[in-house]
Amino acid sequence: MNEIKPSDPVSLFRALSEEARLRLLGMLSAGEFSVQELTEALKMPQSTISRHLGRLREAGLVETRRDGTLIFYSKGSGVTAEVWEFIEPRLSNLPAHAEDRKAAQRLLDRRRQASQAYFDRMARRYSEVTEPGGSWEALAGALAMGYDGKDVADAGAGEGELTLRLAASARMVYAIDHSREMVKLLREKTRRLKNVVVSEGDLEDLPLDDASCDVVFLSQVLHHCAQPKKALKEAHRILRRNGRLIVIDLDEHQHEWTRKQLGDQWLGFDPEEVRAWTQDAGFAALQVHDEPTAHEALDAFVLTGIKADARVT
Repeated sequence: MNEIKPSDPVSLFRALSEEARLRLLGMLSAGEFSVQELTEALKMPQSTISRHLGRLREAGLVETRRDGTLIFYSKGSGVTAEVWEFIEPRLSNLPAHAEDRKAAQRLLDRRRQASQAYFDRMARRYSEVTEPGGSWEALAGALAMGYDGKDVADAGAGEGELTLRLAASARMVYAIDHSREMVKLLREKTRRLKNVVVSEGDLEDLPLDDASCDVVFLSQVLHHCAQPKKALKEAHRILRRNGRLIVIDLDEHQHEWTRKQLGDQWLGFDPEEVRAWTQDAGFAALQVHDEPTAHEALDAFVLTGIKADARVT
């Protein structure tokens, strides 16, 4: 790969010489998308999209991540702050830029709405579904202990099993879910608990103040999240200095049926990739552990990290 350096403006001009490539980078600045999604949003032939993505990838401006049978594209490591400073004004001047931003947001909203619709349908009977990696009662029980005097966020709380465990020791538990029906159920289950606050909200825009929590749990939720990297940055935002992040999620797998049957956006993750995302979000002292699940074909992992500085990402 011939990655472009900021000091090499000729190569940068060459890589971005076509408007379509600028538009693609504009889309990918909003999130990661598949070729099919980009084709739909930009209304260009798939072959054209693929050709331009290939050129951008060669230049280090775009990178890929495989998810089952799909490949998703995102901004590459070559898009440094200095390179983006070069790109952004040119991108903003494109006639199609405003509409492209709206198209990117529509794609992300569609992912969120699909997940919300699934969990709205499954509220009150989600425990009847064998969620791969969902049989983690002993693990959750152990992780939920020892938070006396702590403020804990259960982001993506679902039916509230972890919330109830956390409430036994935490000073306050903030249970957040994007499904209105799940939130109703959570409020019913916790109505007698004075130390639980239930809110409807998205993992990528948590309804909590900066530096308001000591611990954040993301338990079996990242693979349902439209933008997992953004969810990790939100967790960093709401944590206090030296606050702890705990992620429980599925290892990457190839079971496409989980998209339709279980509402999964992503087919698990490479734990080392999530470690890198978490580090980029501002966490340190990262540790990853493999965990067995009740599903013989799927494995899970636990990742922990510390917000070791006071900056907000």
